Amino acid sequence: MNESFEIEDTSADVLFRKFLHKSVEPVITEIRFPRYKSLDPDLTISFSYPITALVGANGTNKSSILHAIQAAPEGRSVGDFWFSTAVDEIKGPRLSATDRHRFIYKYRTHVGRKEVFPECRKSRVTRDHRTKVPRSLEGSRDPDAWEPTKISTRDDGMQEAPPQGGPADQLLYDSRKRWKLIEKNVIYLDFRSELSAFDKFFYHSPFTQWAPNRARKKLNLIVRSQGLSRAFSGEKPKKVDENKLIDSRQLSPQSLVVISAILGKDFTKIQLLHHRYYASPGYSARMELSGRSYSEAHAGSGEFAIVRLVDEVVSAPPNSLIVLDEPEVSLHPGAQRHLIRFLKQQCLTRGHQVVMSTHSPTIISELPPQAVKLLGTRTGEGVVELLSDSTAPGEAFFHLGHFAGGTGQKIVVEDDLAAEIVTRSIRVFHPEYLDVIKPSVFPGGGDRILKSLLPTQALVGSADVTLLLDGDKAQWDADWSDPLGVSGDFVGWIERLKKNLGVDPELFPNGSNGTADSTSKTENARTVALWARDELFHLRGLSPESALLFEQGGVDDGDGPFIDAVTAKDEFVAQTKVFHGKLEREKVTAEEIFGYQKHLIARLGSGSGVLRSANLAVERAISKL
Repeated sequence: MNESFEIEDTSADVLFRKFLHKSVEPVITEIRFPRYKSLDPDLTISFSYPITALVGANGTNKSSILHAIQAAPEGRSVGDFWFSTAVDEIKGPRLSATDRHRFIYKYRTHVGRKEVFPECRKSRVTRDHRTKVPRSLEGSRDPDAWEPTKISTRDDGMQEAPPQGGPADQLLYDSRKRWKLIEKNVIYLDFRSELSAFDKFFYHSPFTQWAPNRARKKLNLIVRSQGLSRAFSGEKPKKVDENKLIDSRQLSPQSLVVISAILGKDFTKIQLLHHRYYASPGYSARMELSGRSYSEAHAGSGEFAIVRLVDEVVSAPPNSLIVLDEPEVSLHPGAQRHLIRFLKQQCLTRGHQVVMSTHSPTIISELPPQAVKLLGTRTGEGVVELLSDSTAPGEAFFHLGHFAGGTGQKIVVEDDLAAEIVTRSIRVFHPEYLDVIKPSVFPGGGDRILKSLLPTQALVGSADVTLLLDGDKAQWDADWSDPLGVSGDFVGWIERLKKNLGVDPELFPNGSNGTADSTSKTENARTVALWARDELFHLRGLSPESALLFEQGGVDDGDGPFIDAVTAKDEFVAQTKVFHGKLEREKVTAEEIFGYQKHLIARLGSGSGVLRSANLAVERAISKL
């Protein structure tokens, strides 16, 4: 039925225009965190595209940000996900207004023809419990309530309410001290915990006196499954099973087509039940294809997750807010690509806004830079920063430790010119490794490599990456001796690492709620230092351009070319004009300059100093094959 179906991609330009259209409103355009968990104060994320992806290493509060976003609309709370316990107490239930955990968001809507941007604030406050509490909590108050609070121009820099009598009046409460919250249907799915009813009962429920071991639990499940089987068949339930079926529906033909395309199968029918047959509420699915049927008990976790996601999205009212936590879990890259394209189509045709967290290079590569928000942790403090509000796929891949170029060794460089020098060095000194060792350009530049990429690769013990930076990043008096030294401790090594690198690297210490573990920080510093000692190299000269200019006259005599980068680039502009026979007043393009530089690099031989410096990194890469 669906063998030839392919989910087509939707252009970024079309989706950008869709997000700006009145038909999708109200839509969240910004969220800001004056104080929230471990986020940098006033960390701000903008939304300019129907799909937004939060990207970052583990521990960068991506899920916590999703919890806030899903809690933005009326009637929802962060307290459903983040609350204080005797073990993990959230300090300060009586904090002042400026110290309370809170977030502020803006949304776009229209009143008539007038575009309006209400700005709403939700804060963690203490109030009476709104439900019956256990005896041990009687007399206490709920410290984890999240409620809308009034406009704060002084403490949080919010904009004052517009003058009375304008079109925005209907979006303000009568007191005019706060805006009405956005009203939007929310779908929230966490794919690390989106378990089927079968998995919840058999793999994740505790053993009891009635099911003290796996064998007894299996027998209990077999007995309980009889009621579920009758529900799938539409039979009248036995008295013992009455009221256990919450909802039953057959997925639409549209959902079947999409699920079949994502999973690469040809489903003819999928039935989804929400029920209590296995004790706690859960979902079960029965899928049919090629004359056979099976339930989630015999399906992969990725299959069940896609059935749930597609059903929720297709069934959602138009203009819903869809929040997805790592939707790529258990999906292969092809399925991930179909999934993100399905979400694009749903945003275009149904007006949804999607916000997700992801580690998937496939999903990131399907999104424009403005849709990808890169998060990272500030060195030593556990504070999460927004490293980039508009992130090219390459930068996101490198930050997450993903590299292009297939198998083999990668030599990370700062730009295309350095990559060309590495390739020439391999051709000259080790041509047999030309297809095995690949230069990879990191889009963040030398400082970002030293600050983020180097420690990330060091701490995961990467064995297929070598770094080759421009000479201006070399600290000529760097000391890479064993950081333990004579005393056998870490005293002073963190500062020495900063001096050796010339930047303050991210050391990703253990800790929570922004409290860093100083011991783990110093241990990580040693790990980074030892990795850098073996894997960090520099090209001869202040820059690849200055090295090339120096070598035009002959072989490097060992002193090194120290023409500054600006002068070197100006000189290449002049030489490129001569090379192409252009007049002085004519301009040359970047492509023409790079073409001329490649011409010069192709003439370099084994006596070239810049090729010899690149070869040190190449030989290190060869040693790891």
